[in-house]
Amino acid sequence: NDTVAKKAVLNWLDVGGRRIDASVSYRNQPGVGQALAETKIPREELFITSKVGNGGLISGAAMGYNDTLLQIGPVLETLQTTYVDLLLIHWPGPPGKSTDPACKPGQTDYRACRQSTWRAMQKLFKDGKTRAIGVSNFEKNHLEDIISMGEMLPALNQVEYHPYWHEDELVAFCEKYNISFNGYSPMGCPDWAPASHNWTHRLLDEPVITQIATKHGVPASQVALAWEWQHGVSVNPRTENPEHMKENLSFFNIKLSDEEVESIGSIKPPTKSKVCPDPSKIL
Repeated sequence: NDTVAKKAVLNWLDVGGRRIDASVSYRNQPGVGQALAETKIPREELFITSKVGNGGLISGAAMGYNDTLLQIGPVLETLQTTYVDLLLIHWPGPPGKSTDPACKPGQTDYRACRQSTWRAMQKLFKDGKTRAIGVSNFEKNHLEDIISMGEMLPALNQVEYHPYWHEDELVAFCEKYNISFNGYSPMGCPDWAPASHNWTHRLLDEPVITQIATKHGVPASQVALAWEWQHGVSVNPRTENPEHMKENLSFFNIKLSDEEVESIGSIKPPTKSKVCPDPSKIL
């Protein structure tokens, strides 16, 4: 709720965090906006990310040209800011109840819809509503739809990434086109994924990770974050706990050996290793 979100953001800022990831579908933007209005930290020192185009899950967040342009006003108003630092297309489809002919329902794929939505994103960038534009949950074929336009490329692709689920070929593809790779759910969502996916234990309880954590004298969470960082992946850890926030800002002090990196990457994942929905099923 808004009270929890506001408190979490203020705690995050108090411990030194400066990057905040928000979205209409997370239902956290009002609380984030309240925290931004209350903090004494200058806006230019913060990095705020938001998302549009999650039409398959949230009403009023359809993909398409005009639909995307219309979403930025409420996003900025709710966040109580005049711009965001990064705006992402949340999912490559489905388009939701779009008014864009390129996003009409019943299509076999959403290529034209993604491209129309991307043109709107470029306009929002040129209009100063966002300082950078990118995508989220885009697989290689989805990115190729954007690249083939011969226009601006996404600054970043935000995708699920952790030792149980790491699409290293996708990371390499993004590197080829100078698209930054940002990983969400970097700890495998330890608060709910094991129960919902019938895992016998949490990712952070994997013996390989706990043994390396003991060796370095750090929490297992920092080992997971360091492993992802050493793969060239920026991370989005999520917590309401101020002590965990401090820990999440301290993983930069850890340097894993090549053998440790390889051993973590070789952990055998559970049968259902992906925490969130699979975007590869979206054409």
